[in-house]
Amino acid sequence: FCRGKLAQTMSTVFSCLVLVVCSVLAGGSHPARPNILFILADDLGWANVGYHNSQNQEIHTPNIDQLVANGLELDRHYVYSGCAPSRAALQSGRLPVHVTIQNDDGLTDPKHGIPTKMTGIASKMKQAGYATHLVGKWDCGFATFDRLPLQKGYDSYFGYLSKSVTYFTKAADNDCDGVDFVDLWEDNAPAADSLELLDRDNYVEYLFAERVNDLIVSHSARGDDKPFFIMYSMHLPHYPTELPEDKYTAFGDDEDVCMLNNDYLWPGFVDGTEFECRSAFQGQTNLMDEIIGNLINVLKQEGMYENTLIVFSSDNGGSYELDSTAANNWPLRGGKSSMFEGGIRVPAFVSGGALPSARRGQVEEGLMHIADWYTTFCSVAGVAATDPHAIKADLPDVEGLDFWPLIAGQVDESPRTELAITDTTFISGNYKLIAQKQNWAIWAGPLFPNASTSSQEELEDVTLLCSTEKPCLFDIYSDPSEYNDLSDALPEVADAMLARLEELSADFWQTAEQGVDSCPHSVDTASCGCWMAENHWNFFTGPYQNLVITQRSESEDDENDALFVSDQVLQHGQKGTNYLVYILISVAAFVLIGVYARYFKAIGQGKGEENVMGGVQTSYGTI
Repeated sequence: FCRGKLAQTMSTVFSCLVLVVCSVLAGGSHPARPNILFILADDLGWANVGYHNSQNQEIHTPNIDQLVANGLELDRHYVYSGCAPSRAALQSGRLPVHVTIQNDDGLTDPKHGIPTKMTGIASKMKQAGYATHLVGKWDCGFATFDRLPLQKGYDSYFGYLSKSVTYFTKAADNDCDGVDFVDLWEDNAPAADSLELLDRDNYVEYLFAERVNDLIVSHSARGDDKPFFIMYSMHLPHYPTELPEDKYTAFGDDEDVCMLNNDYLWPGFVDGTEFECRSAFQGQTNLMDEIIGNLINVLKQEGMYENTLIVFSSDNGGSYELDSTAANNWPLRGGKSSMFEGGIRVPAFVSGGALPSARRGQVEEGLMHIADWYTTFCSVAGVAATDPHAIKADLPDVEGLDFWPLIAGQVDESPRTELAITDTTFISGNYKLIAQKQNWAIWAGPLFPNASTSSQEELEDVTLLCSTEKPCLFDIYSDPSEYNDLSDALPEVADAMLARLEELSADFWQTAEQGVDSCPHSVDTASCGCWMAENHWNFFTGPYQNLVITQRSESEDDENDALFVSDQVLQHGQKGTNYLVYILISVAAFVLIGVYARYFKAIGQGKGEENVMGGVQTSYGTI
């Protein structure tokens, strides 16, 4: 009987092994655990890259153009019209209508970003055996410690938590009563112990690029089979309009409106009359291309390019806020903050040695959203995309679609046929429906902005009147510039799309999760982040809810000014002062000393009993 059972078990095991071997040999549907480098540009204009605008000789993006030529151009890659919702969609695998469409600032809005119970893409990749790293902009929430990148699955993080920083001084993009404070974090703590110890001279994108280079080189040096997942979330070419002096060329026929919200183009540049904003923005974009080219060279030098999948996208269209920046989305209509193609359709491509050779040099016209990368990467890595933790918490599940079969050329049709951008903007097949008034309803030219460009106020005031009663309808395949409103010619299409959008919107969901302020009760929530930055994080942006802090207010007798102390402690890696933790650790140390003393005393007395000592483990966050 035993021998029979053993033989049956061995036969089953052998059969399983045969199936595994056959599936591997017959597979080929995915590259063998490729490295993944995702490069996310910030506010890049459609017409600021060479492969989209050959008419502008100021554009110098040879590395991006070459990656596109040797890769797969994603011509209909959609995002949200603002930074944070697109980033939340990428990190969570949900469309913005199922996570957040708010593009507020995480320092003043504690609901900003991704709910804690939603599993991030980095956690999925780590589950698949990847080393996970994030460099650059986060903008996915940081009011509570459990929303920071390391708690969302990244092994390391170096970047800024909020929307923007100044490129040289790293000053945060927030007005906290004029107080100078910085937004730069490394892993789970501010990047320096004080402002005095922080490098406030070197260009921040150079620091980010150096970190990505180091991650690639160090990963190569380890020589193991563990692949990497690196999210390089670039600052460039987002405002402020700052760049190194040697990267700036004044092209002429330019405008200087960006001087209103920029102190200088580089330190020492003080003459506002010399601002040439289009020249500066294109200089930032050209620099972005140079940095990307250097990264590709590092991958090749380390022998890692052939097994790396490179994905590039912008988080939204270029901004027409001329008082801060000078992007160009020609020939698409509109820009950032609008639902026109110029706001939500962005430059994107897949390249690298891990892209199947048959797809290189092609243009994919299938509809895709940035949220789809979550499921696509899970498919490539061999893990399920579904999110049981979110489902258990009654949150929307991952809804991104698996695009690898399309990217690899195994199928011809996009798995996505419709896309709800908001509750008033909807794409279905060839058509886009807009049911809300749109500002920035402008068309730019190949060389934009220029000396004759209208003022920012005039550009923003160009409107298209769309509503649920009278929606606007465009055929975005035959009319990508959205010149012709077809709502009168095709009322049945507009009505059907409006009905479908109303049906879909029944389960739209927006996060409202927030913690409890950790600042004095007299400080309102909108100001709590600023208060904590100044008083707790030593003038760095950082979490401001659900933290234990032992600082006392100046007026200790005023109950309204007493600091709130939550039931959580500062988690591992924080550098904030936490005397409560120190006290508990000290107590634990004394207990250990006492236990050891009794143990050695027992030995000295010749006792033969077996002493079993339970270990006491302490850490910041688990005591």
